Amino acid sequence: MMKRTGLTLFAGFGLLATTVVAGCGSEAAPATTGSGGPKSALLEAFDSMSQSQGVGLEVKLDSSRADLEKVNAAQPKAEQMNQADLDLAVAALDGRILSSFSAADGETLAEGPSSYQVSVQLKEASLVDLVGVDDDFYLKLDADWIAQQFDSSTDDLRGAFEGADPLLADPANALLEHQWISIDLAEAEKALQTNDLDELLGSEPDLERGYALMQSLQASFEQETEVTAIDGGYRVSAPAKQIAQAVQDDLVALAGDGESDAIKQEIEALPDRDVTVDVFLQDGKLSGVNLDLVQFLDQPVEGANLALDVKIDQQANTVQAPKDAVAVDVAGILAEMG
Repeated sequence: MMKRTGLTLFAGFGLLATTVVAGCGSEAAPATTGSGGPKSALLEAFDSMSQSQGVGLEVKLDSSRADLEKVNAAQPKAEQMNQADLDLAVAALDGRILSSFSAADGETLAEGPSSYQVSVQLKEASLVDLVGVDDDFYLKLDADWIAQQFDSSTDDLRGAFEGADPLLADPANALLEHQWISIDLAEAEKALQTNDLDELLGSEPDLERGYALMQSLQASFEQETEVTAIDGGYRVSAPAKQIAQAVQDDLVALAGDGESDAIKQEIEALPDRDVTVDVFLQDGKLSGVNLDLVQFLDQPVEGANLALDVKIDQQANTVQAPKDAVAVDVAGILAEMG
């Protein structure tokens, strides 16, 4: 159905759906309101949420095994998923990504977030948790689940750190025990520069770039989109390739430099056709986004359901730094390795 790069681009378009909400009303592209009509009403809802101090998002893949099998069978043979990949896609239906963004005290999301939290969950388990507060980055993993995916165990991994320097062993064992670790990003950057490892800077994904993406996206949307009213909200229709090119640099920053060529190639291969996104409101406030993924397939399948569903919580709690995290001394580790 899709190659590795296709999955990357799908994630990118899913990100468009969520950042349309999370980054709405960014200071570089204020919404135009007051002209009347569906488009104006939608932009007013975007602008209204940008004045809040926080927002929470829940992103899920909406489909079924039957629909995934139907979609997969309709694709060119070279693009079809094998059984293992299909089973993985079906398993993802039980997953969700929870994220929250908070503005600094006395500010709103219009100025951009000062902190974020992302949790990748499968059924009731939280597999990966990320938190960013100012210059501090926090990470927690379900090490048991991850080890099982590689036919290993946390006991095997613990053995690898027996007798290791505490600078490395302490944070590693904390992760294996499902505890938080923390990295001071400013100090880590200095350490990398001191050790002539500048090439590592900027290659990692930048999660906060979703707001820069919104600045590019909203400017394109205001000019190129058609908005019509639907039950409970609005349907936004826009040229896929033109919008993707407008946010290309932001997508690369979000995915990391390692995905740069793949993203650019996929965008260049997009057909010149419009795509649609459904945006829902409740009591005049943004409450959800639904992105039909079937429209991006090489061979769309009529009647098949495959979509990204986003729920929006405009009353999300402020993101807080986790307590009792084990600090990673990047400078100390590099010194020991040197």
